[in-house]
Amino acid sequence: VDANQVAEVDSTDSLASGSTRLFTAADPVGGGGLWLATPGIHALSAAIDILGQGTPGGAVSGMFSSQFMVSPIVPPAATVSPTKAYVKESDQTGCLITFTLNGTTAESLPIQIGFGGTALRGRDYSAPEEVVIPAGQTSASITVVPVDDVNLNPTRTVVVSVIPGPGYGVGTPGSAAVFITDTDK
Repeated sequence: VDANQVAEVDSTDSLASGSTRLFTAADPVGGGGLWLATPGIHALSAAIDILGQGTPGGAVSGMFSSQFMVSPIVPPAATVSPTKAYVKESDQTGCLITFTLNGTTAESLPIQIGFGGTALRGRDYSAPEEVVIPAGQTSASITVVPVDDVNLNPTRTVVVSVIPGPGYGVGTPGSAAVFITDTDK
């Protein structure tokens, strides 16, 4: 094969874990092939027919081969951590809850939040349903603010959890507890 007639694969692609991708490579004169790749190390090889090259009216054949690596994309994992374990019902500054990724993202990434425990959202405390981690950042925070009422209440628990979603997974710890203590007598 003439040194100026080498087929090239010029592609950068990303694969989600467990997916496959069809790669196509062809030289401008008609050689090439198709390859199905799953994550891992693969070898490409295909016959290349370069028509009209070499001797007048003849064809030149050769072999193209290369090796490439296909890596699965592992999304960043989100973890959750409170700044304190206990917050008084009368503390209207609340408790800061930070969500942290173990990597950065090129775009803003909304993280869905789940709430559980003995405290009821909207009655015993307020908090948003999601937090958005800005592009290029690794963390963002929300505040769980207790509702200060006049009722005598036992200590209530707010369990804040990362709900898995597109573009991120759940890391460890994926949930955290905050205790709301009563200040009424």
